[in-house]
Amino acid sequence: MILNNACADQEIETIKILSKYFYTLDMNEAMIKACTSTSSGYEEFIFQQKDFNNNQSVACLNLLWKEINKIDHDKIDIRTIVSTVCKEKEVSNNVMTWILLNFPLDKIPINEVLTTCCQQSKIQHVKYIFQEVDNEKLDIRKAFVRTCLAAPDYVFQKLHDKDYCVSLVVNQIVEKKKFNLILYFRQAGYYRHVDMQNLLNEACGHGHVKLVIWILGNVEHKELDITSAFHAACDSIVNDYKHIFQDNEERVNHVMCVALLWHYIHDINMFEIDTVLKPMTESQSDTSVLDYKHISIDKLKTWLLYIKKINQRICQSDNALLSSEENINLKRQVNDRQCCEQDPQENNELNSSIDNDDCLSPTKRLCLEKEQT
Repeated sequence: MILNNACADQEIETIKILSKYFYTLDMNEAMIKACTSTSSGYEEFIFQQKDFNNNQSVACLNLLWKEINKIDHDKIDIRTIVSTVCKEKEVSNNVMTWILLNFPLDKIPINEVLTTCCQQSKIQHVKYIFQEVDNEKLDIRKAFVRTCLAAPDYVFQKLHDKDYCVSLVVNQIVEKKKFNLILYFRQAGYYRHVDMQNLLNEACGHGHVKLVIWILGNVEHKELDITSAFHAACDSIVNDYKHIFQDNEERVNHVMCVALLWHYIHDINMFEIDTVLKPMTESQSDTSVLDYKHISIDKLKTWLLYIKKINQRICQSDNALLSSEENINLKRQVNDRQCCEQDPQENNELNSSIDNDDCLSPTKRLCLEKEQT
């Protein structure tokens, strides 16, 4: 009990004093306590970290391991220790590093370690495992399926049956609204059978700007319901009080989605702006609404009024252009009418000249007769 507490609190001096009694104590529990100590914290990790051995958790583990090796290396169950550590919600980077560098890799549950490292985004550790362990012994598919919501690109690229693996996790990523993963798989050429119309509505409703950009830039707009997507983005600000718990960036993202819809679709008929502006005005008059929600509504209102103004300018420009074209056509009609009025006069003059040619003088007739003979 004393040793376990000392390991949990990383009391190096106490552990040194107790080291002479290690052969009578449960060293498995002591190692687990040292690995899962709450004081070990979560540190940024680099394998070449100079002060790695000076870390308190590492120093405690080094001391225990050194003393264990003096008595009986087989006294501890490495597999049980590592398996227990991997069940922790958060494992210290330094502790995971110590495990990989000190325990024989063939004696630890390497696939459990791989899964834990993927779940906790320990990219350097994942790379180390793939580098040091025969990949044929790694259950990469299982690790990916279990950790797809946090799996790094590195693991996905190691898969040989990517299409099949993605099909195993599609429902999970859609249910969890993991839009980053949806976008990643779409850009990589996977996750092809998806309702883009519904996906755009979901992305706008949750303010996922990157996915909205990708859909609007890569999917035929006739396949999308722009009006529904517009309302999804606006309603998340005006009517949805869940955004009381959102930070400012998330609230701004919903407004950005509205701006993006207008950027790609310059059709005012698809944007029911007046319908959205009315409840916004009512919400702003409600004193029970929190200030930061008013700020979000103000930003959205600014954009909607901007869109209306730009559309009015476009309409005015089109009307001016149409008016200019009508003037040009009118001038052409006047010119054509004038030409028609001039043509009869010219024809009369021509006919007159022909008639005059028919009335030849006797001398001219004589000359013509001589020429004909």
